[in-house]
Amino acid sequence: MDEHRIFLIGSLTLIAFGNLLKKIYEDMQIKVNTPANLTQKIMVYSAHDSTVAALLKTMKIFNDRTPTYSSCVMIELHDNNTVRILYRNDTFTDDIVTLTLPGCSEFCDIDQFHTILNDSMPSDWRKACGLSDANEQNFKNNILGYSVMACIIFLLTLLVVTICCIYQRQRKQYRYMELPTDMAES
Repeated sequence: MDEHRIFLIGSLTLIAFGNLLKKIYEDMQIKVNTPANLTQKIMVYSAHDSTVAALLKTMKIFNDRTPTYSSCVMIELHDNNTVRILYRNDTFTDDIVTLTLPGCSEFCDIDQFHTILNDSMPSDWRKACGLSDANEQNFKNNILGYSVMACIIFLLTLLVVTICCIYQRQRKQYRYMELPTDMAES
């Protein structure tokens, strides 16, 4: 459990893994609201064991046991708009465990799924991260400023290299030349 504490702190969980949970929920909503022939049949998200643990913690169904290699969480959306959560946490067996959200049954209505987990999903991740539109505008202005500065530095470097090449070429034309020795003796 200790290795997971770093990211299982309230606001960080909400920002990082609540955002993943929100993405999964939004993808399910798209599937519910779109004709079957126009949407994907499966959405697959790949992650490390720590992300699997954090997702389960965010969904309030983590048992404090570190997920093993190749463990996976399967969140199924069924035709009757119910959600079922399955978990495979052992590489050496084919055992799949059904996980139940607190206050829900094995097959949880998608609206109830959202109600139970809504407080774990940030409504605005930018705000949760402390970002505002002003910060985003400052970021865009900084990028523009850095780009202009990089171009100026590049042009100055090109100018210095050009001046050095010209100086070297002129210096070779006015080199000191030794007098022939036979003329010097006479």
